[in-house]
Amino acid sequence: RTGGRKRLSKKQKLCVEVEGKEDTPDLTGRRIVEISYFLKGLKDFNEHGPLGCSFQNAVVCGEVRKGLNSGIKLKCSMCNFTKTVWTNNRESAIMDVNKAATVGVMEIGCGFSNLEDLMAFMNIPPMSYTKFQKEQRIISDAWELAATQEMKLAVEEEKRLAKERGDVDAEGYPLITVVADGSWAKRSYRNNYSSLSGAAAIVGYETKKVLHLGVRNKYCSYCIKLEKEGIEKDHKCYKNWTGSSSSMEADIIVDGFLQSVPLHGIKYSKLIADGDSNVYIKLIPSGCIMANKRKSGYKNWLRSNQSQIPKSTRRRMQSRTEGIQIPNTFITDDTLCEEEEQIYDMGDINMIESMGDNDDEASDGEDTFCEEEEQIFSLV
Repeated sequence: RTGGRKRLSKKQKLCVEVEGKEDTPDLTGRRIVEISYFLKGLKDFNEHGPLGCSFQNAVVCGEVRKGLNSGIKLKCSMCNFTKTVWTNNRESAIMDVNKAATVGVMEIGCGFSNLEDLMAFMNIPPMSYTKFQKEQRIISDAWELAATQEMKLAVEEEKRLAKERGDVDAEGYPLITVVADGSWAKRSYRNNYSSLSGAAAIVGYETKKVLHLGVRNKYCSYCIKLEKEGIEKDHKCYKNWTGSSSSMEADIIVDGFLQSVPLHGIKYSKLIADGDSNVYIKLIPSGCIMANKRKSGYKNWLRSNQSQIPKSTRRRMQSRTEGIQIPNTFITDDTLCEEEEQIYDMGDINMIESMGDNDDEASDGEDTFCEEEEQIFSLV
């Protein structure tokens, strides 16, 4: 009969112990511990009561886990004082253990399954997938914000250097020389395959810092999952590209050029890029604002293409190419006057020109390498 009895709340219920039996929870495995904080929690429990209680009277009543952070519930067998001692500081000003683990996994290019396997081998209870996703979203947003702020600072630094050099056009826009390149994964064996994701960046030549960064994705796992389940739900969709994988690089760089004036108030006057991209061709019809459009390429790229010549010719040229060291510098497609002999003295110049130079079609009518003498750009 419960009439007249007052029910105790969960907080008021006591941990009843039966003499001769120890109702201790089964705490197995290892835990990640912030040692100084954990010892401080144990010391606070040791000095908790006026009855001369100490840590010797502590009974473990349970464990609470928040990801990789564990809270050990302790109760004094004399005065029933209870306290949860956490293995890591939940209110720390620095990164907590869950964010640190998520950042570490993301930094090395892995995901939740890799973290779960690592924790299993170390016999440490892992965080849940939901917790990992939550931390991942927070970290991704923070990284994006930090990257945006750093790119703005890099643009301002390039602006200042351009004004100090006097590289300003008639409209007052600083003229910036940039290096651009992109990538997407591609299978080099068996069946041909191009990645569904690609990235590209525009880097300031003077500061060597990123001015623009873009990513293109042809696939969103959330969209596929919701489509299979027949559910319509708002989510952060990562799919932002429907074209070919090979055109991702050009689209990102063109987008960076289009944003240079309205977003940053600068003009990219010179572009240094490798010879395997159609970026330069896409820049012209896009209407990008550039002063004296000029494309540059790696001398090392020319030499690497030279190594692809037929075996019979390569044998004849082997003695002439051994030991030749070409510095990692840049050279414009119309200024090989002084460097032409150094680069092309390794074989048939006509054959190497046809193989190593893809700039003729993209140089907007500039057919010659020696129209004018210009500075050879060097990354030092």
